[in-house]
Amino acid sequence: MNKKRIVALVAIVVVIALMLGVYLATRPETQQGSKAITVQVAHKDGTEKTFTYRTDAEFLAEVLAVFLIKQRILDKLQNYRV
Repeated sequence: MNKKRIVALVAIVVVIALMLGVYLATRPETQQGSKAITVQVAHKDGTEKTFTYRTDAEFLAEVLAVFLIKQRILDKLQNYRV
């Protein structure tokens, strides 16, 4: 490898390490206990539907994942109506 490629690679690694350090130092703390999350879905036809979930999960991403899975299942079921 030539010297310029090595310097570029080291610079990229340093930047990634710095970004990771900043993220880990400034990310918000998780909260224990009951939480509520409200998701508003806007459809192409202009209608909207609001879903509210309550959870004790540490991360709200768990609730969103379950919501998205349920929504996909419902969408597929609507397509198979006879």
